Amino acid sequence: MAHGEPSRQLFGSELVNRLAAAAAADAQDHISKGEYLTAAFSAAHHVRLTGEHPWGDDAQAQMAQLLQAEIQDDLRADNDDSAASRAATYQMLTDTVPWASDELDRMFTALKDIPETPGAYAELGIVDQIADYLVLGGEVFWTEDEYQEMRRTAIVDFQHRMDANEEALAADRLAFIDVLQEGIEAMARASA
Repeated sequence: MAHGEPSRQLFGSELVNRLAAAAAADAQDHISKGEYLTAAFSAAHHVRLTGEHPWGDDAQAQMAQLLQAEIQDDLRADNDDSAASRAATYQMLTDTVPWASDELDRMFTALKDIPETPGAYAELGIVDQIADYLVLGGEVFWTEDEYQEMRRTAIVDFQHRMDANEEALAADRLAFIDVLQEGIEAMARASA
């Protein structure tokens, strides 16, 4: 599936391109200040939605290298949830999976830790966690109703970001939606 295709089907290419450009501009701004680790967040969303990295190979390598170092530090410190979130950013940014299987298992375990409370899947933090899990290659383990809760939560927050004119953050929410939609489409194809 092409980069950002699920989002393009839901929201149209014009909006996806506009928000991807906002994410790229935010990344470029941080890169120009030497803030490569901060830039990686928006850069990853731009890459997820377009497959492009207009900031050049040197900046791309800097962001990837710093992210990978942070992930390794997190894993050494047993901060598996932080490592997993950064690993998802790394994977969206680079389209590579450099983690050993035991490291990936630790990240999956951290990301699958969902509170067993009503409405848990309607919390934005859980939506982010599940999106990270899917980016890293995790298998769907939630119900259709839980998926719909996550999708609704992401779309509502996306709309809030759009209303507040926070387009770089809206691109982040759009990347969540893109990942969730791709995951559910893959599940539907597998069960067909």
